[in-house]
Amino acid sequence: MKLRKPLSFKYRLFAGSLVVALIPLLLCSLTMGRLFNEMLVHQTAALGEEQADELAGRLSAVLQDCEAALAQVAGEPTLQRALVDRNDDSLRKDAYLLLYEAAGEVRTQVGLSLYDVGGYLQYTTRDSGQDERLPVNWGVLRKAARAGDTQYLAQPSGTEDSRDEVCLRLARPVDSSTGMRIGYAECSITIEQMRQLFAGAFEEGATVYLLTPQGRLLCTNGVDGGAEAQVIRQAMLEGSMPEDDGLFFSRVEPASGCLLVLRRAVPLSSRAIGLMRTILLAAAVLCVILCVLISLALSRSLFSPIARLSGAMHRVRSGDLTARVPVGRRDEIGQLTEDFNTMTGRLQTYVAEQVQHQKDLNEAQIRQMQAQLNPHFLYNTLDTMKWLAKIHKLPQVAQLAGSLAGILRCSIASEQFITLRQELDLLQRYIDIQKIRFAGRFNYVLDVPDRLLDCVVPKLILQPLVENAILHGLNARDSGTVYIYAHSEGETLTIAVTDDGCGMPPEMVERINSPEPKILEGHLGLYNISCILKLYYGGAYGLRATSYADVGTTVTIRLPVRKEEAHA
Repeated sequence: MKLRKPLSFKYRLFAGSLVVALIPLLLCSLTMGRLFNEMLVHQTAALGEEQADELAGRLSAVLQDCEAALAQVAGEPTLQRALVDRNDDSLRKDAYLLLYEAAGEVRTQVGLSLYDVGGYLQYTTRDSGQDERLPVNWGVLRKAARAGDTQYLAQPSGTEDSRDEVCLRLARPVDSSTGMRIGYAECSITIEQMRQLFAGAFEEGATVYLLTPQGRLLCTNGVDGGAEAQVIRQAMLEGSMPEDDGLFFSRVEPASGCLLVLRRAVPLSSRAIGLMRTILLAAAVLCVILCVLISLALSRSLFSPIARLSGAMHRVRSGDLTARVPVGRRDEIGQLTEDFNTMTGRLQTYVAEQVQHQKDLNEAQIRQMQAQLNPHFLYNTLDTMKWLAKIHKLPQVAQLAGSLAGILRCSIASEQFITLRQELDLLQRYIDIQKIRFAGRFNYVLDVPDRLLDCVVPKLILQPLVENAILHGLNARDSGTVYIYAHSEGETLTIAVTDDGCGMPPEMVERINSPEPKILEGHLGLYNISCILKLYYGGAYGLRATSYADVGTTVTIRLPVRKEEAHA
């Protein structure tokens, strides 16, 4: 019996999405739009009341702090003396300190100043020198002089954006201990400081107006503040705020009498509400039920296999190439799952082949480069033996031959890695040969902790470095010393070869310190050592050189700490 071809996943998804999209449009009711709008208006009104209270509270708090600061300044004897005696520099310094101390936390929100009895500015916490003189026969100083206590003066702005203009002043007379009027203490708040005071207390899109008790604009964050203030002023005269273009919330600041008005846009316009009423036709409950049922069906059909496939992909991304997903479908997702399983299987095979191939290649390169070390050293040693036999005809040739035989025996062995103890024994044989060749011209010092002697290192890795130290570093010296020392830090083993010779050219030091071993081609010993370390241990390990002219050279080998039994 021929099975019916299942409906494509693409069409199932299209049909389900169409049902979910059309049914809500047809079944939503008109009442939902009205309820939604009323809820938004209620929430907006509640939030507007809270924000209006917050704005009024901030203003009242700052004005109370200003009154306290003015009272403190007016009653401070040092400031009273400073207003009378203006030539005492020490007194002026103390006056400024006391003025800033009185300003306290509101120093960044207001400007606190002291004027003499003629209205001339003497001390201030403001950065600029504005209002150098306030006439005492008008304005806030006149009000303060008549009342004898703190008085307020609201100053409407002359332009749309006078950020540095003062919009609100507080003043208090300063009398001496004998009751004589000697000056005035004044607090001023600019338009910009008032805006900063209100910043953060309302959301973007809302507008704040600060008006005088007579309804004139002091400060606003709106674009056309003057025109909007006229609308609000007219509404105040008529006894009601306009409702078509927004929701208004007003507060009267009791101390200054200023009117604070917050305007918030209505959540939905009349046109939007009417449009919603024509679109929403059916019951919201039925819409929710249908959406839930269809969503559950789509979730089981769509997201379960995709979730399993996504989890398997995450495992592959983490390096687990054995991840497989069971195939239980015959549509496009089932085909995708089969392709994924096939792909990961092939990728696992390919990675394993590449790893084995690279391992074989590295081992072959290591064997090849170690083989290159041996003929180079053998040639030098044989040349030394020939020279010594012809010139000196000494029995030391036997010692040379014995040391050479030991080195050759190790070099032709199949092991590529030996312990540090064995490497130092081979190095000692090489030192014995060179001490015969360069009799009395160098000393050899070894400083290696016993705990590091069982560490495994590549074979014949120290001999080329010691050879360079003797033949090049100590070449122009009648005597010198070659130091070999080792230490470990964490999982890193460091072996250093140091000489106190003539030093190494800077360009050679730069080539040794290069992360690319190919730059050392032409220097067989150093090139082979660098390649062996990079190939076997990775780019984090290798050679490092430091050298100073007529002081000496240090070449350091860095490789991981591996013990003999762990390596085996």
